[in-house]
Amino acid sequence: MKVDLHNHSYYSDGVFSPTEVVRLADEADCNLFALTDHDTTDGLAEAQQMADELSV
Repeated sequence: MKVDLHNHSYYSDGVFSPTEVVRLADEADCNLFALTDHDTTDGLAEAQQMADELSV
């Protein structure tokens, strides 16, 4: 089982969009994944939409 509970998008100190972060997690065969941007939840809806599309 692959788990990654510490991921940032460009909404805080990451460089990828929430969509790209979820795609990368899917490509890495992550079974459990969390988007953990600092001080914001702005990317969660976008990340959830992609996670639903990919069945992550």
